[in-house]
Amino acid sequence: MQISNRRNEESKRKVVDKQKKGEGRPGILPQIKEAHKIIRNKKKTYMKYVIESVEEDQKHNSTRKMHQTVNKFKKGMNINLA
Repeated sequence: MQISNRRNEESKRKVVDKQKKGEGRPGILPQIKEAHKIIRNKKKTYMKYVIESVEEDQKHNSTRKMHQTVNKFKKGMNINLA
């Protein structure tokens, strides 16, 4: 058990050292940054859409739908607002 843990720690250390030196997978860092940027933008767009739909429900006095959307969002569930 101790031997396998030691091997795991050594291999993790090697990977981290390679990443710090830039010897790991070359060119992967810009792709990772781009992916994170796309995810942030999608999340921001989604948040804006949810907020607009809640405001629209409030304007049309459909409080039940508004509260359902808010509660689902608070619980972290995936909301389908189509």
